[in-house]
Amino acid sequence: MAILKIRSIEHASIIGARSLTLAAKFALTAFVARFLGFSDLGLYGLLVAVSTMAPIILGLGLNGVIQRDLVDMPLSGVLPHITTRFVFNIAIYLVLIPAFLIGCSLRVFQINLVDGVLMSAIVFSEHIFNDLHAILIGRRRAAFANVLLFVRSAAWVPFYVASNLLFPQSRTFTSLLVFWTAGMVVAGVVFLPNMLRDARWREMRIDPDWLIEGIRRSRVLYVYDLATSLTQYMDRFIISSFLGLEATGIYVFFWSVASAINNLVYASITQTYVPVLVGWRKQHNEAAFAAAAKRMLLESGATSIVLSVCLWVIFPIVVPYLQRPVLLSWSWGFGVVLIATQLRLLSDAVTAIVYSRYMDARITLWAWLSLALTGVCDLVGVTSAGLTGVIWGYLAATIGMCALRLVRSPLRQQL
Repeated sequence: MAILKIRSIEHASIIGARSLTLAAKFALTAFVARFLGFSDLGLYGLLVAVSTMAPIILGLGLNGVIQRDLVDMPLSGVLPHITTRFVFNIAIYLVLIPAFLIGCSLRVFQINLVDGVLMSAIVFSEHIFNDLHAILIGRRRAAFANVLLFVRSAAWVPFYVASNLLFPQSRTFTSLLVFWTAGMVVAGVVFLPNMLRDARWREMRIDPDWLIEGIRRSRVLYVYDLATSLTQYMDRFIISSFLGLEATGIYVFFWSVASAINNLVYASITQTYVPVLVGWRKQHNEAAFAAAAKRMLLESGATSIVLSVCLWVIFPIVVPYLQRPVLLSWSWGFGVVLIATQLRLLSDAVTAIVYSRYMDARITLWAWLSLALTGVCDLVGVTSAGLTGVIWGYLAATIGMCALRLVRSPLRQQL
């Protein structure tokens, strides 16, 4: 009973932190759409995509290996892994950031130097905190991981909105980048005491042998991560290429609101079950593994359905206040994206279960087939029916992704 009580408290704290984060992100998305316009919202969506994809592309799949390895590992073994991981990241960005800023200076990229510096700081910081988030989840510190996520992703939003309302002349994309960067700095300050407590920093050292071995072991997961990231974000790059930033902004608005459910449920339920499932798998306790997996599917499914219904009811009430009539004309599209998001959540839950069984080749095959399916649906949709085609293509792709994971799935015998 004590364990269940602790888990309930942890779930409540995670849901609370995630709910505040998603509320702030929704407010930010609505504010940018209302006061900066869909073009800046589209640019914001592309930056979010880059900052999310960078840790995956440059991370070489190491997070998947680390997250499983660190479950129940002594702290003395954890810190060298963390140190090595972060030093590796810093070395990569010491090459990439100067090259990007030189490109901004030479107008290779249509980004001014100030925005380039801020974007570089954001992408680098998001990468570091993304890796830290995975480590904390593996250490069963999901509540603290989500507190940090709230600080870096949402705590700054009310200050940004208030500043822009009080000083209309500051309603620029650069202002958004400044506040986002400040949120990263504050998150670093919040995390710092964890390294100073009990002189833990003394355990920090670089372990090149572990890095080499980790990269070798992470090859399959890296291929999986690449496919998953591209599947999730390539639609907005395709839309911006074919239809422009304004259409991208409309799609990002719908996608961001609907994905709030996916992010909340995945972080507060699905992701917290992963170390539990890995632990039962390591102990070869199949009955406990199956029971935990069933609970995860039931909890995540029921929660996502309830939240989707609430969003569908609230949407037509809130949107008119944004003074963007085009959003109401696309309200049917929001419903389609909501349904597709529920199917994606189911796919993610099944993948988490199979990942916990160390079936990396299986989830990698699923990921690349899903990428191919999504790419075909997006390109056929955008070239045949524009934004309408992309929305229906998103639904078709998620249906295919679910079918791929459920038809002849190993879970049918294992659960």
